[in-house]
Amino acid sequence: MKRYILYYLLCFVILLPAVSCDSGNDSPDIPGGGSEEYDFYASPFDNVPETADIMMYQVNPRVFARNNSLKAVTSKLEEIKALSVNVIWLMPVYELGIEKAQSSPYCIKDFKKLDPEFGTLEDLRELVAKAHSLGMAVIMDWVANHTSWDHAWITANKDWYSQDSQGNIVTPNSSWLDVAQLNYENAAMRKEMISALKYWIYETNIDGYRCDAADRMPVNFWMEAIREMRSMQTGRDIMMLAEGTRLDNFTAGFDIDYGWDFMKVLKQVYGSSESAVSLVNSHEAEYKNLSTGKRKLRFITNHDEAAEAPPFSIYGGRDGSVSAFVAAASLGGNPLLYSSQEVGYNSRLSFFRYVEIDWSANPDLLAEYQGIMKAFAASTALRKGALQSFSTKDVLGIYKLYERNKVIVLANARNNQRTIQVDKTYLSGNWKNAITGEAVNLTEQMELQPYQYLILTK
Repeated sequence: MKRYILYYLLCFVILLPAVSCDSGNDSPDIPGGGSEEYDFYASPFDNVPETADIMMYQVNPRVFARNNSLKAVTSKLEEIKALSVNVIWLMPVYELGIEKAQSSPYCIKDFKKLDPEFGTLEDLRELVAKAHSLGMAVIMDWVANHTSWDHAWITANKDWYSQDSQGNIVTPNSSWLDVAQLNYENAAMRKEMISALKYWIYETNIDGYRCDAADRMPVNFWMEAIREMRSMQTGRDIMMLAEGTRLDNFTAGFDIDYGWDFMKVLKQVYGSSESAVSLVNSHEAEYKNLSTGKRKLRFITNHDEAAEAPPFSIYGGRDGSVSAFVAAASLGGNPLLYSSQEVGYNSRLSFFRYVEIDWSANPDLLAEYQGIMKAFAASTALRKGALQSFSTKDVLGIYKLYERNKVIVLANARNNQRTIQVDKTYLSGNWKNAITGEAVNLTEQMELQPYQYLILTK
């Protein structure tokens, strides 16, 4: 996932004026930076995966331990690695606000401090170092849109915040009352935000960020921030994931953004009998205008979704949720597992408080996810192949080819037996089940049990 500094310098010079205008904001252009000298804590991780190969696991520290959860996460890294994961996304562990707060990890009092609930700087360094030793990159969650109401900036730099006509600092919306909206027309605030982003790279050796509510910030801020992070040190790869769907985020330098539209369709297919063909249509619509190398994050749940309902209740139970995950991961994106998904936690999961998870529950489900992710990791066709669809109303059917690697995925989206017709051109050769390794007799009429899926390779 190599980055080229000259490329981003060129993009910044050429594209920034146009992007700033197109984005509909009058935020100031920040002049070039990146001249600081850093005392890096450790050498860059040299195994950051290429974007197309990313397989991600979202770590919610509050499901691992009530206190000192960074140490608890570190102790579980081998088990996470057993899911064929190569990138860990660590949810916010920064110092939490107290004033008006609701214990949300996205309500941050200090961008350059860790909250004692989660652990110490040394704990975070140990987590990153162990993840790297296991071949996994680590990205942190970044919340650039707002701060807590007791952040030092509130009193020291009120003009760093958005204000109403009476001069009162405002919230981002009527629901996020625990946080104060930052003002991206203020150049000094933007500079300090970029400084904080750089801080964790040189202090803990992380490999990038997942950026919360990325669409709410002006694109020229992200362009400058990403350019400066990628200019910090030769040989250091910085991976960037945007929680957003705005195409100009990719122009700014993000590698992946969210497949929110696809997920909405996925829920309708598995929960409301929408045609499985619409999954292919949604996938193609999301990728229609993407530049080469840019990707969508694909998931059946995450911290926001799990707080509303567990996957079992959305996708037709245990088997339906796994079938939906196979469909989401296979069409063409980067698969995401949310911590506890692999053991089938079947209640709403708040990230505002500690929730105890029985990690020994549903070992069969864990083994199933391990098999799916291992098959995904082993198949370049699944990750990168050109897509051909023979889907029906009830069954997703796709064929993918990358160089000489071929894969067929069948996923029954119904809780009833269904049959799908397979084109004769796909029948030749010896197909095998990518998970079990067993030979499979691929025929023109393939009968699938309720929510059954098959990943076939040759």
